Amino acid sequence: MGINLDRVRSYQITLASALFWGALVTGCSGGGETSSGGTSATGTGGAVGTGGAMGTGGAMGTGGAMGTGGAMGTGSSMSTSMSTSSSSSTSSGMGTGGMGGCAAAADCNDKDLCTDDTCNAGKCANVAVKTDDGNPCTQDLCTPAAGVTHPLLSTDDNNACTTDSCDPASGFHHVAIATTDNNACTTDVCDSTTGKVTHPVIPPAPDANGCTVDTCIPATGETTHTAIVGCQCKHSLCDAGPALDAAACSWQLPGNNDDCAAKVCAADGFCCGFMGGSWDSNCVDKAKDPAICPTVGAAAFSCTCAHSYCTAGAALANLCDPCVKKICELDPTCCTTAWTAPCVSATHSICQVPLGAACK
Repeated sequence: MGINLDRVRSYQITLASALFWGALVTGCSGGGETSSGGTSATGTGGAVGTGGAMGTGGAMGTGGAMGTGGAMGTGSSMSTSMSTSSSSSTSSGMGTGGMGGCAAAADCNDKDLCTDDTCNAGKCANVAVKTDDGNPCTQDLCTPAAGVTHPLLSTDDNNACTTDSCDPASGFHHVAIATTDNNACTTDVCDSTTGKVTHPVIPPAPDANGCTVDTCIPATGETTHTAIVGCQCKHSLCDAGPALDAAACSWQLPGNNDDCAAKVCAADGFCCGFMGGSWDSNCVDKAKDPAICPTVGAAAFSCTCAHSYCTAGAALANLCDPCVKKICELDPTCCTTAWTAPCVSATHSICQVPLGAACK
């Protein structure tokens, strides 16, 4: 049974006071003060005498309602209950410090390792603990059961071409792995998924000369053009004659349509010596076919120059010969002003045609 100790004590004092004064008044009305045989206040039968209100057997005496063994006296059920209640109050969750208070930090333990439990002036405080360790390489965590932990964060940037690390002072770093092969003629490539490094070759810069070998120098990346001994375009593509060298008579990358000889030979290998063939009239017709040797739009080579490109003279029409077209792309005056000596020399330096009397 739950009993409010303070309230019981209040009732006990009030009742005792009432009984005392009631007995005293009764004793006084009897006229005696200290007589042992009369009915005085302090005598036998008096207020505080034997059998009186406060005497042996009286309301507050031994065996009385509030005396030893009485309803509320020592050893009674209520006395024992009050004692137990008092003991329970001292050990309750309210703490020794009173209603909701504390006497020590231990009284404030909330069983949560993520709080700092303190007792200050009888009041509990449960403040969240500091979790930041000042390290950018860790994750700062706290759980009530385990407390504060700092597991390492992943440094992986999902790029196989970097080396990943974390420095507690400066944070994360992703340094590119070495890919160079120290060759200026290659491109160094790393696959970010696999980390595989490759070195595709950079094509050397062409010189538009079919009679040179274009080579890239690994140390510098520069291109050299070494002449091929004996390489020449023996005659004009507009003239029948010996089989032609497709490389020697092609003067630029295919996209510029300056590779007519290569295209004719691809269509008919006989024109370039296959099976002992030669550059006959069929080969000349193929050179004039815009479907095989395109020029500009639907135009075709006419193969009707005003004079031979081997001699100086009036300006030549740029589509009168494949070699003339190429020279006029580089020097338009050869086709707008006059076919001068430099234009004639270009037939050798650009078109690989023999000089002098061998020029055809």
